[in-house]
Amino acid sequence: VLDLQGNILWQECYGGSYYEGGMNITEVADGYIIAAFSKSNDGDVTSHHGPGGDSTNPDIWVIKTDTLGEIVWQKSLGGTDRDTPDAIFTNSTGEIIIFGETASNDGDVSGNHSNPEWIDVWFAKLNANGVLLWQQCFGGRSNEYMNKHSVAKIDDYRYIIASETGYSDGDVNCTILESDIDAWFFEIKDCDYYAPAIPSQPQGPAWVYTSVTSQSDYTLPAAANSNGYVWELSPSAAGTLTSDSTSAIVTWNSTFKGTAGIRAFNFNDCGSSAWGDTLYVNVDTTLAINEPLETALRVYPNPANEYVVFESTKIKSGLISVSDIYGRAVAQIPLTGEKTRWDTREMQPGIYLFKFGNEKSINSGKIVIAR
Repeated sequence: VLDLQGNILWQECYGGSYYEGGMNITEVADGYIIAAFSKSNDGDVTSHHGPGGDSTNPDIWVIKTDTLGEIVWQKSLGGTDRDTPDAIFTNSTGEIIIFGETASNDGDVSGNHSNPEWIDVWFAKLNANGVLLWQQCFGGRSNEYMNKHSVAKIDDYRYIIASETGYSDGDVNCTILESDIDAWFFEIKDCDYYAPAIPSQPQGPAWVYTSVTSQSDYTLPAAANSNGYVWELSPSAAGTLTSDSTSAIVTWNSTFKGTAGIRAFNFNDCGSSAWGDTLYVNVDTTLAINEPLETALRVYPNPANEYVVFESTKIKSGLISVSDIYGRAVAQIPLTGEKTRWDTREMQPGIYLFKFGNEKSINSGKIVIAR
């Protein structure tokens, strides 16, 4: 470490009795992380994937030091074939990300796509104490070479890698001739972080009368990490649904009566989310008032001016739901006995829909408020 005038403040040598080479270094709050390669299995180096010595293949050797260069911990990474580091990063949680090359397919390394003794790009993630959390090989059966300038960090969870490759197989999808060399660029993501979020429940009319409404609009708040949405209307006999990202239009079947469900999930290149919550829509064909024996509800005056009376001879408790003709709720009126009065002086003139019932029967209809 040098001061601003170029004077040495401190210096250390790290390694064992054979060949070590430093490849990259990054500073952390309490010291430094060094990415090197090592052929030793003595001195500062332990757990080399081989006996150590000049004829031994190198391991990736990761060293954590304090701010004065004292080793806090060290870790040999790789397998029994050649493993070398190129780039090293840390993230906001203190994890350490190593990009390198590997010809191994044992030890810490699995999933190598290459022919024996050929090279894949290797990604390894360590925790702040040097414990290997995750690793993956990228490439095909040819050599995939990179260098310390070959990785661009987009954020803690995304990296873009530049490499070279000679065959189009495995992870490689290039239009190259065998034995030729192409540049190969690819992006990796931590899909635990970038997984598409589950969408919210759709928003839109929950009451539909097809005699006055042939189509209804529904929308979704944007969900995190979404590249697109898949909507569903069930049962299919309720109508047809067309969608465009976070919006959908339902064209109702004019003869359908019952409850329809509308829901959605979203997707991206990491996969798909679960289905979001279902919006249940009550669909009827008419606004006319039905008076089954179980509810026997009368509504008057209708048209109304300053008030509406709901009269029920059978049921004297519960809630009457009132919405506008677009299905937006405007009132929840508790029954107060045989006769319930609703003050409509603050309501705008127009047509309103009400619904009331029990487990045996539903009573619905329209109220016209006129001035």
